[in-house]
Amino acid sequence: MTASPSAAKTDVPPSPAKAPQHIPTLDGIRAASFGIVFLAHAAASTGIGKWIPGYFGLATFFFLSGYLITTLLRMEFDRTEKIAFRDFYLRRVLRIFPPFYLILGLDCVLTLTHGLDNTLWPSAVLAQAFHLTNYWIVVHSHAADAGWWYGLAPGSWIFWSLAVEEHFYLVFPLVYLLMRRRRMTPKQQMSALLGLCAAVLVWRCLLVFGFHVTKERTYVASDTRVDSILFGCLLAVYGNPFLDMPTCSAERIKNFWVPLASVVLIASFGLGRVWHDFDQTLRYTVQGAALIPIFIAAVRYPWWGVFRWLNVPWIRFVGLLSYSLYLLHTTVLYAVAHWTHWRAPRVGFVSLLVSLGLAVLIYHFVEKPCARLRKKLSHSVRRPDPPSSPGAPVDAVTEVVPTGSSSQRVAKNVLSTLATQIISWGLTFAVTLFLPRYVGDAGLGKLTFASSFMTVFGVFIPLGTTTLLVKEIARDRSRTGELLPAALALRIPLAILMGTLAVGIVTLLGYPSQTRILVLVGAVAIFVMSINEAFSAALQGQENMPRQSVGVLVDRFLSSGLTIFLIIRHAPLWALAAVGIWTCLASLAVNATAFRSLLPTLRLPRWVTVRTLALAGLPFMGWTVCQTLYGQADPIVLSLVTSDQTVGWYAVAFRLIGTTMFLPTALTMSLLPTLSRLHRENEAEFRQMARRMLTLVILCGVPISVVLLALSDRLVEIIYPGRGFAHSIPVLRVGGIGVLLWFIGNALGTTIFAADGQAKMFKTSIFAVLLGVPACILGVLVTDRLWHNGAIGAMASDVLLEVFLVCAYARLVPRGTFGGESLRTAGLCLGASLPMAALLAVLIAHGWGLWSLLPAALIYAGVCLVLGCISRDELETLRQMLRRRQASASVLRVEPVREPV
Repeated sequence: MTASPSAAKTDVPPSPAKAPQHIPTLDGIRAASFGIVFLAHAAASTGIGKWIPGYFGLATFFFLSGYLITTLLRMEFDRTEKIAFRDFYLRRVLRIFPPFYLILGLDCVLTLTHGLDNTLWPSAVLAQAFHLTNYWIVVHSHAADAGWWYGLAPGSWIFWSLAVEEHFYLVFPLVYLLMRRRRMTPKQQMSALLGLCAAVLVWRCLLVFGFHVTKERTYVASDTRVDSILFGCLLAVYGNPFLDMPTCSAERIKNFWVPLASVVLIASFGLGRVWHDFDQTLRYTVQGAALIPIFIAAVRYPWWGVFRWLNVPWIRFVGLLSYSLYLLHTTVLYAVAHWTHWRAPRVGFVSLLVSLGLAVLIYHFVEKPCARLRKKLSHSVRRPDPPSSPGAPVDAVTEVVPTGSSSQRVAKNVLSTLATQIISWGLTFAVTLFLPRYVGDAGLGKLTFASSFMTVFGVFIPLGTTTLLVKEIARDRSRTGELLPAALALRIPLAILMGTLAVGIVTLLGYPSQTRILVLVGAVAIFVMSINEAFSAALQGQENMPRQSVGVLVDRFLSSGLTIFLIIRHAPLWALAAVGIWTCLASLAVNATAFRSLLPTLRLPRWVTVRTLALAGLPFMGWTVCQTLYGQADPIVLSLVTSDQTVGWYAVAFRLIGTTMFLPTALTMSLLPTLSRLHRENEAEFRQMARRMLTLVILCGVPISVVLLALSDRLVEIIYPGRGFAHSIPVLRVGGIGVLLWFIGNALGTTIFAADGQAKMFKTSIFAVLLGVPACILGVLVTDRLWHNGAIGAMASDVLLEVFLVCAYARLVPRGTFGGESLRTAGLCLGASLPMAALLAVLIAHGWGLWSLLPAALIYAGVCLVLGCISRDELETLRQMLRRRQASASVLRVEPVREPV
């Protein structure tokens, strides 16, 4: 919970009876600390790595841990005159052990199965299991590999810092209790802790100058690093920015102490590089002391300068994941570098995406259940009154949820869906990068044909009930227990029928045995997918997009990971096609767990409900069937008229274009239930939301379209050098014209669906099929005859069809929803994309490769702001959505806190 400036500027701490439940900026500090550590490890193999102070990020973690734990102990003793050691260690065990032992087990399994390259020693694993990794490193620092890797799973050496904290947790609660029982004043407690820090410094100096120990001895051992935690404890007992009255004015902190501390920190970074004795002795003391004023400013004045960014929701969310991210990232970095032999920037980017995906899964399936158990078992957790101003943390996090407005729900849905789509995009792009290189154009053509063929049959399975479920449940959630079983009863027999029919037809058409096997595998995948789609639609209808996003993320993560693993293992085509079965099963398990609380409400499907659902879904099915037919006809027509190689050329271009669709998909998926509800409740808000959705879609679609038009040849050469996919370049260039049309059509179609215009869309879709399929056949025949590349004609027919659909959809949207401002936005975005395309061409010509996309995107964003592509009102709305401002009408939802490591 972020403090309001008006409340915090008084510098008056809250009363103990109304202490707040969460420290502002704490999660942001965790995220920033992890970012420093990750950058240092990702760039370790380059010359840049030595200039990134990863050790400082770790020191900040230590300081943060000491500050939070001591504040919790202090509040508990003030309230109860005792320390409940049982509850304290119960919270520590349930917070730290489950993710730790899970990741340690995965590291060991990967090493034993040669997924990671190192010799694993049982004694080393035993030391890690008992949190003695730091002393294992010290004892074996004389080994040939410097002890950091000796007998350990690659990357798991990072657990040494967790061992330091575990040793601190074993001793410090008793130390603090003794200080309080002896009636020591806060100043006396501070003096005692300061004395301990001085003793640790003297001990380090004795080891370095007297015994000439190695750097590992002073860097990782608990007895030489515990002062990094004690400095945080020192701030918690005296001058705590949340519990105590300020001892210094805000102006003095801002204008003197924070700049001085920043200068001292920067000086310590440089001094440690030239004076090695300072690096082993004084560095930890200097940095711990310098963090005190920075922490005071960050937690008391979170709206100051750079501290404001620590409260941005997505940064705070990364902070929530920081524990698992920290434990995971070194192993992931090593694995990606070992398996791919890429350069450091690409390894770092892919590793970050993989680490985020794994951390999200651990957060939802390990940490949150353990947090609920921790809350249930603890006897000392107090439910404090709602806070009126910022104060000290307790062992709970309070999240304010508005009841009078849908803005926070919309923001939460958009953010969770967008984050999931971004991670999914990264994973999908990795598959797009590797799969064509492995299977070649002919193999990719076979896989694409089988996928398209089964998709055509699979579209008949739900009978249009997917979108219908979303709309009906969004309008009346109490019907979930009735509609979901009915939808499953409708889908299961149809899935069996369609799968059997597809395998029979492909056999009658005389396709080779390999293609028939691929279609059979696809039939099984479509069966599981149809069931999973029903659960996913019900979650979307309940506007539970974060939970649905977890299911999508599980599917994408497993799909990409298994595909890349099978490519490395040189698996056959049928094994690659079977990946979809396992990923759908995993995603189904995730989605099904969200309905545990609804089990008592589920009913056996009644024929009347099934029949009503099927009839009501027919308009939706008509639109979906037609869309699928003209969307999937291209690979099938190409397979019948040309060759598998031509299908592969088309598939490469279509996959590259498809990786850009995560942006409109994130917006439309998250806003469909909200738009559907607003159409019933508030027509003015419905039109406003639809206009802003279209503006964002245009803003994202224009630069992508321009890049694909201008730089298709460079992109294909960079992604698939020398792989025989040069024929995909003209196909990709033609597709670049249609990207913006696909983006706009997605937004318009979502608006029409939300406004109950599915029947009109069905009629439009019939015309689309009648135009699209013949146009595809004609285009393939003409371009195959002229340029021996029928894929160009297939893509061109898609673009022409999309022109027709955008024009038709524009006539179907409710009157007054869109106006001339949408055309103005498109023109301004087109102008802003021109300097971006010029810069991109220059950077690619100078060898920047795909990394040139980042500065080009920044230039585009800057020019858009200058030209005013988005109005001030829209910017303000987006800012409020992204920051998820709290409404005045709210209720409190209490969840266990995540303390730092």
